[in-house]
Amino acid sequence: EFYGLFGMALVVILLTTYFSEIGIGIFILQRQHLTEDDLRFSITWQLLLGTLGAITLFAASPSIAAALNDSRVEPVMQWLALSCVLSAAAYPSTHLLYRDLRFRAIGLIDLAGYLLGYVLVGIPLALAGSHLLDFGQSKAREQLFRGLVR
Repeated sequence: EFYGLFGMALVVILLTTYFSEIGIGIFILQRQHLTEDDLRFSITWQLLLGTLGAITLFAASPSIAAALNDSRVEPVMQWLALSCVLSAAAYPSTHLLYRDLRFRAIGLIDLAGYLLGYVLVGIPLALAGSHLLDFGQSKAREQLFRGLVR
């Protein structure tokens, strides 16, 4: 039951996260000569768009929960809104890794983030009878780890 609710919330957060990326990562990948100003530009806009997405998602979470006919989704959406900012903060460094063709590093960071957020924390909390809100917090932990490591 919780997995379905978390899945509904995750679909909304993924759409919001994709919107907040809005092609700035492609700018980093395709720019032939990348300057410090280019990186500052991309980081600034990523954080602004990620913050805007998080605020919008947080404010819209009651309406989204009503549209999904389940009020339990609202606090999960609010926690997942945090991952919009965390993902946005990690996008520029992620695209720099893509630019340098460091796919192994990206894969290892993603795997470690998943293991930390879900396997080491989320699953034990779920087995202990935890609340649905802990799934949202697990996603935020995963994104925080990815952002810090990249």
